[in-house]
Amino acid sequence: MYTQDKKFKLGIAGMGIGSSLGVPAISLVPEIQLVSVWGRSKVKVDELSASLGIEGFTDFDAFVNSSELDGVWLATPPSPRMDLMSKCLDANLHVFLEKPLGLNLSDIHNNLEKALAKNSICGVDFEYRAHPLFQEAKQLLETAWIGEPRSIHIRWMSGNRMDPAVPWGWYNSMGEGGGIVGAIATHHIDLCHWLFGPIESVQAMASTVIPERFDTQSSAVKVCDSPETAFINLRFKNGAIGSIAVSCVTFGGPPQAIEIYGDSGRIHLVSNNAKDAMRDFTLEALDVDGRQVTSEVPFSKIDSEQRNGLILPISILLKRWITGINNSSTMEPSFLDGLNVHNVVEAINESLLSDEWTSVNY
Repeated sequence: MYTQDKKFKLGIAGMGIGSSLGVPAISLVPEIQLVSVWGRSKVKVDELSASLGIEGFTDFDAFVNSSELDGVWLATPPSPRMDLMSKCLDANLHVFLEKPLGLNLSDIHNNLEKALAKNSICGVDFEYRAHPLFQEAKQLLETAWIGEPRSIHIRWMSGNRMDPAVPWGWYNSMGEGGGIVGAIATHHIDLCHWLFGPIESVQAMASTVIPERFDTQSSAVKVCDSPETAFINLRFKNGAIGSIAVSCVTFGGPPQAIEIYGDSGRIHLVSNNAKDAMRDFTLEALDVDGRQVTSEVPFSKIDSEQRNGLILPISILLKRWITGINNSSTMEPSFLDGLNVHNVVEAINESLLSDEWTSVNY
């Protein structure tokens, strides 16, 4: 049992969001002690580990086999993630993962089976599930506030990669798991599963606006072949329909809107904050009898002290992960939830190639 007195010893793999969001999120979970970090860049690893007073590794095998570790947060790019997860499971560690889970569906299935065999509790960082207004929307749906669900429409429009001077990275490569679908729409697919249930089929179209970017690591211009904008139509197994529109190269607003409709009501979640994915949402619900619910996120001193609105929801998910480990129970969102999202992404990618409706194989 991990407590404030007997802390869960965690290592972070990845020098991106692992350091920028992971370190402050972990500090909000008293049951977790960050003891080590791993990355490919020795300079970055040495700098971060020295600033935190913890161990730093560039050898992943040495990192996961450290006698101190109880679990690992895999905050790496997608391409190596399943291989690294397999090594974590071989070392009998619990795993918390970023999304998309990886590139190869069979590798994801193999790790699911291995995690079950090892009794490893594995969770995925889908932050919408830890947001109070999205939890309120879930409760309204469960109490049939809108009646029978009919449709859900999600819009996420950002200009964070509009500038051609933004460097090339794995985000720009389909071969490395990049693109707006894997990086952003995966959150919305999980949201659809959570609120509306399984997706039966998808139809997708996408575009890449900026065909080349400069890669600072190789000092060369590289081709960008991953989608920067995607429109995805959905058919749910319960008969409902939906759509997801996501872009990282769109100027204007509002950045985020989630519209949910039923046969006797509707729920709208809207944020006009173009700089923070979690902050400034409002919820407005209306039913056929004229009942209305209007909610804003309750003030949180802890959230207000963080530089990014993702930090508090991530800390909530990490707390759930520790609770699941202590109780030997599945965390929500689970690795299986991540696999289900990946199955939809596979169908989206197939639809992009065929330009046809494509069934989702769970």
